Amino acid sequence: AGMNICRLDFCPEEAESYIDVVRTIRQAVEKRSKKQVAILLDVREYEMRTGVFASGDSVSLRAGDFFKLVTDWTFQGDKECVAVSRADFPSLVHTGSVILAADGDLMLKVLQSARSSVLTQVVNDCELRSLQVCKIPGCRMEQTAQLDRDWDFGSLMDNWDFRSLIHEVDIVVVGFDLSSEDVQRFREMLGECGQRVQVFARIETQTGLRNFEAI
Repeated sequence: AGMNICRLDFCPEEAESYIDVVRTIRQAVEKRSKKQVAILLDVREYEMRTGVFASGDSVSLRAGDFFKLVTDWTFQGDKECVAVSRADFPSLVHTGSVILAADGDLMLKVLQSARSSVLTQVVNDCELRSLQVCKIPGCRMEQTAQLDRDWDFGSLMDNWDFRSLIHEVDIVVVGFDLSSEDVQRFREMLGECGQRVQVFARIETQTGLRNFEAI
């Protein structure tokens, strides 16, 4: 039977190489006259992540522990503190804000926000690993990320390799913190020659849910 959709998990700094991958897939399919394979490009938003831990891959956190998040990405974390990948992170939260990490398995409640750090209290027991995604429910992360590998919706639209790539695929899944304007802009960017490309919006944030009907 084989596969009928080939999913490519998009990484912006390697956009140019994806075009070669897509063409290789097309050539392989052409050798099988009765086979149809669609190519799906999965474009996720910038994700804020925790840094690495000095003692290994993870630390054990217990409910009630105090846990600090710092913006110094070079910091090697421990059970009391870890780095996060946004320089502007402290400005995005306030006392009482909730931070979800490790796919939502860990909840942190903000106690205090300083210029380059945020003090939180652990709400539930959890094993926190290095490089885990962090979410701030209700916060749309629009500002420039700290790391070179991170991006936002606007910068991606200006990436010419990406603009060339999406005309080579059949389906694009857009997983940003979407508004209806973002979807419309994406469609406009495709232009007439990209009208055959199917666009799916991944609704996975509170902002996306609020904009669900419009999207």
